[in-house]
Amino acid sequence: DFARKDRGHRLPATPRFTLRCTERLRTRLGARAKADLVLPALAPTTTLGDWYANLVHAGRTQLVLAISERTFLPVVVPAAPVATLVPRFRAAALAELADVHRDYPLYDFQTRRPPEAPLSEEQLAAEAHAMDDWRIGKTANRTVLGILTDFSDLLVAYLEDRPLAEVAKILATTPCSPFYKHATLGSPERVTRALFRGQEIPQQWLVSTGR
Repeated sequence: DFARKDRGHRLPATPRFTLRCTERLRTRLGARAKADLVLPALAPTTTLGDWYANLVHAGRTQLVLAISERTFLPVVVPAAPVATLVPRFRAAALAELADVHRDYPLYDFQTRRPPEAPLSEEQLAAEAHAMDDWRIGKTANRTVLGILTDFSDLLVAYLEDRPLAEVAKILATTPCSPFYKHATLGSPERVTRALFRGQEIPQQWLVSTGR
């Protein structure tokens, strides 16, 4: 749990992000989604941008899979109860980001690659603050939506009896386009870490929806 504190990292004055849901998920959310869709679009204040989310059926279980629009970092939570979906998603997203912070690799003696610096506590706190306010929106980028669809299929395949956080971790370490073209990045987890670290990343990789 990340406290809303400014520990030297500048916090946005109006924190916000949009959970951009597929039509299937918006139907499941009902009145709140319809109400938010009439509001004007707002640029996100989060480092990870807006999040794209889909309703996934795994047998009799309904899950929501969400991915960051900028790095495709995945989060998986139960769909029910829908009234608390976004707060539960937010908590799971911050927990996933904390895992990215803790589970950075040690020195790779085969590739002679130096260790990657973890995210700082200040960065984690700032991202938590930036996710304080939210609204529901429509999907706006086909590239992100395509990755969301691919991950939805993988989610069902990987689920079995695994905890949802473990499945999200597997998806986070799965190489995906366009990241796989870069040997040292490749997966959403690595790109997320690189983004927070300030590493230069090709702009075409950091998906923009033009807002």
